[in-house]
Formats: sequence, structure tokens, C-alpha cells
Amino acid sequence: VGTIAGGVVEVSTFAPQLALIHAQVVRMLGLAPSGSGGGAPTEADVVNPDDLRLVEALGALHLVYAAASAAGAEGMASKAAMYRERFSAERQRVVARVDLDGDGAPDATRRMNVVALSRL
Repeated sequence: VGTIAGGVVEVSTFAPQLALIHAQVVRMLGLAPSGSGGGAPTEADVVNPDDLRLVEALGALHLVYAAASAAGAEGMASKAAMYRERFSAERQRVVARVDLDGDGAPDATRRMNVVALSRL
């Protein structure tokens, strides 16, 4: 909220949705948030962060339209479903290149569509 010439201006953003999706993408890549200790790779080790912008934008738009749909806004459910599908497709396509040894060059490729298998 800010004021302009005595009037109040309210600015809404999608920052909460973007933050939620960003954290989800980081976890799906098997990375720790920046600033985490422990020696595990973090989001700061991704050398191609621009390649992840679309997947984060699509995920945030899905959340926005899903919330609007839940609030009863007409026509929002179909848009939420469309963005969910686009988010899922982009999640399957995109890769993160990760620098594991700190030399600035990617050493590993991580995908968000990997399913961990374990032997019982």
C-alpha cells in the first residue's frame, strides 16, 4: 500500500504464488534453498536459472487461477486446468544444469520428472 497525492494506492502482486512455486521447483530438483549449509547443492549452484522461469511462471499462474476458481470466479476452472497441464508439460521438459564443484561449469543435469525407485 502506498500513497500518491493524498490517495491510497493498493498494489497486488503474485509474489506469494511465485515464492511457493519457486520453493517447489527447488525441492523437485533435489536442491536445497540458497544459504543452506551442509554442503549439498543449492539453488545457487544452478547455472541456467533463466531456463526455469517459464516453469515457475506457469506454476504460479495455475495457483492464481485455481484460487480464483475456488472463490467462484466464472471461467477460472478451465484456465486453472490449462495452466496446470502446461506447468506439468514444462516440468517434464526443462532441465537444470548444476555446478557441483564450484568451478562455474555444470557437472550434473537435474530434471523434475525423475521418479526415485527403491528396492523393498
